[in-house]
Amino acid sequence: MPIKTNHDRIEQIIQGVQEGVAQALLRHKRDGHSIAVWRNGRVEEIPPKNIRIPASNRRPRKAAGKGASISTK
Repeated sequence: MPIKTNHDRIEQIIQGVQEGVAQALLRHKRDGHSIAVWRNGRVEEIPPKNIRIPASNRRPRKAAGKGASISTK
């Protein structure tokens, strides 16, 4: 039974990381800040208008203490 418990914890961790990344991407896009990614062996800057949010992460949970929602439009 510990294997299932460990698997469940791993899934929760992965989901939490994905939600955190989605929130960070949405915040950068909303605030007009570029992001940097490593692509083809070099750093590439992505302007806010070109930041893509993964479909499965478009609606992350609200952060604690935050009342405003984040829009992808």
